[in-house]
Amino acid sequence: MRELVLSVRQAQAKIGTALRAVEAGKRVFITRRGRKVAQLIRSTEPPSRLSREERILRRLEAEGKIVCKEHGPIPPYTPPATRIRGLAERVLRDRR
Repeated sequence: MRELVLSVRQAQAKIGTALRAVEAGKRVFITRRGRKVAQLIRSTEPPSRLSREERILRRLEAEGKIVCKEHGPIPPYTPPATRIRGLAERVLRDRR
């Protein structure tokens, strides 16, 4: 297995190259003043195949900001019943 050694400055400038090397199975080390201080490793988590909207919904659900209904469609919206009083009620009656 080959390895790639980059200084901090090189790593900042060539992060894409470093990531492609990791994806190809290479070991990538980052050095500071000639000493290895970090190693980039391939993620064990499979890449997400969810759409952007699905990722956002799952994040909001995990944060407790929304509750997703798992089963069935969302029922149609029915506006609440209102009672018209006063002048507006009289106008509406006159128009009927």
